[in-house]
Amino acid sequence: MSRKLSKYLNPYVSGTFQTQFARGYKYPADTLPRVAVSDFLDPLNMTQSLGLESKPADWFKSRMGAALREVRTDEFTSYSDDPATTSQERWKIEPGAEWVSDYKQAIAQKLLLQSTLSVFVNFKGWDEVIVDWSSTAAFQLTKYVNINASGELHREIQQVDAWQWKHVASLGLTYSFL
Repeated sequence: MSRKLSKYLNPYVSGTFQTQFARGYKYPADTLPRVAVSDFLDPLNMTQSLGLESKPADWFKSRMGAALREVRTDEFTSYSDDPATTSQERWKIEPGAEWVSDYKQAIAQKLLLQSTLSVFVNFKGWDEVIVDWSSTAAFQLTKYVNINASGELHREIQQVDAWQWKHVASLGLTYSFL
């Protein structure tokens, strides 16, 4: 939620919840059985933030503010556990800063381009930065058929010291009831 005070600086508060719907697995190359690494609501990532938002154009907005990131786990505590302690933590709370930029523009009424870049910086240091970038291009081929291409990049060095990426090409049917 944001309160529009001017074109360039508006206060906002934000809350996000992220999880997955199905059990996640790791498929090690040297062993046959797959290993479960996550499940529905395990982990549950929550981020609350407040700060200032700017929307200089109808197709672009960006916000930056103080944030609190929480990770709740049940069975898969590697996402929340602090290895420096002897106990096993199921909650992890990190204060930091969040920056989110959104781009959304229709081109020639047939092509919709969308992109969101989200960065969370833990106040502990730059080595604990979390980056999410997702982009989508949706083209309306006919009145009822869309072609979509999307990609996502994710980096959370606390979990995996590598970039994770996903890309999808899809063909879809669409119909508007209203």
